[in-house]
Amino acid sequence: MENLELLVLTFAVVVSFISFGTATYIQFKNMSKNEYKGGGESHGEVSIVNFLGNKIDDGNSKKKM
Repeated sequence: MENLELLVLTFAVVVSFISFGTATYIQFKNMSKNEYKGGGESHGEVSIVNFLGNKIDDGNSKKKM
């Protein structure tokens, strides 16, 4: 019983990796079926990546001046 915490933690990590792998597989399977269409409105992760990219780009251009 002294290793119960370790077993629960290990189980949680394994379930997390399996869930992540399954979600990644499903997403890549959907991506292979659908053609990517750029442009349009940005939602979710795309807007965050664009925001961070703009901030990094602005920071680099200010340092060069």
